[in-house]
Amino acid sequence: MSEIRNSASGTRSHRRRARPVSLAIFALCAALALVLSACGGGSSAGNPGGQSIKVGAYAFPEGQLLANLYADALNKAGFNASIVPTESRETGQPALSQGALDVTVEYTSSLLNYFKANSSTTNDAANLAMLQSLANGKNVTVLDPAPATDNYAFGVSTAFAQQHSITTLSQLAAYSQSNPVVVAGIQSCTDRPYCLAGLESVYGLKVANFQVTVLSSQASVDLLTNNKAQLVEFDSSDGILAGAPVTILKDDKGLNSNDYVIPAVNTKVVSPNLSKALNGVSVKLTQDLLNNANKKVQVDRQPAADVASGLLAKLGG
Repeated sequence: MSEIRNSASGTRSHRRRARPVSLAIFALCAALALVLSACGGGSSAGNPGGQSIKVGAYAFPEGQLLANLYADALNKAGFNASIVPTESRETGQPALSQGALDVTVEYTSSLLNYFKANSSTTNDAANLAMLQSLANGKNVTVLDPAPATDNYAFGVSTAFAQQHSITTLSQLAAYSQSNPVVVAGIQSCTDRPYCLAGLESVYGLKVANFQVTVLSSQASVDLLTNNKAQLVEFDSSDGILAGAPVTILKDDKGLNSNDYVIPAVNTKVVSPNLSKALNGVSVKLTQDLLNNANKKVQVDRQPAADVASGLLAKLGG
């Protein structure tokens, strides 16, 4: 998701017509400030009743996939959700705050760093609490995060991991003391604190050589399986990882903040029904499901809307 990831920190930079009502009921509704759902074709406090919800879709494959997924869940819950193409967080978040959008699908650490630069940490709970507070001040409510993430991650071949009993970056660093490893990643990885520079300074990884590769590519997988590199930089949600003989190592010293998928909602449209529909997707969206869905979009070139529909069915929505 390089389009919206923060390059400094490594985190990601139709309403239905109301039914006719009698004059007496209309007067009653006016007295109640039109808060009853029977008075106006769907109140956010009650039954959705076809309430129009505009879902912003960021301009990269996963952004479009997730926007369609959450929009489908809203439609199934009785809302009238539509997709609004949105270039980036820099345009999407102001639109969300001002009400031009009602929902965007975000990432916890990236959105936190957008609101307050370089503020994400390795403490997931603290990140979420700070994000909730900052978002509230922008007229935005963040709901429940999904287990799935989209952040920088580091992988080895599964055969290598099994042969040397390596599951964490610390274990690989220990191995590298007598067996310096070849690392591969994008060009900027070399001096970024969340990439090669951090692997060396935080973990003490001994590096024999660095190779430039294309992020989220088959070429990156091939470097591992052909033993041309022992550690390669990926995005944790890469479709290319679905079914690939690659093991993502646990970042046990927190080089990268976890960037969980999370719905962000304009506070004025938040309701129990809307929250239930969106949180119902998030709680079931695992890493494997996201990676496999991304593979269908990124690798197999299936339309994001079609993949989202199938994924919602798989989630039981």
